[in-house]
Amino acid sequence: MMSTVRLSCKGQVVIPAKIRRKFDLKPQSKVSILDLDDQIILFPLPDDPIEAADGILKSEKSVLEMMREAKRDDHE
Repeated sequence: MMSTVRLSCKGQVVIPAKIRRKFDLKPQSKVSILDLDDQIILFPLPDDPIEAADGILKSEKSVLEMMREAKRDDHE
């Protein structure tokens, strides 16, 4: 989806309501702006980055198991 918005005299833009709803953006939500040479990319940041990252790294072992193994290896 592409929308056209106009820059205010203060350099502000209004994110269209449909996009705000889609990404659950509310007042005080944080977004990041990425400058890619000839493009500007705006993307939402999660309220809780730790919760948002849960499950990203798939492993057959839990982090606790891996930490215990690493501790055992250090003592050998």
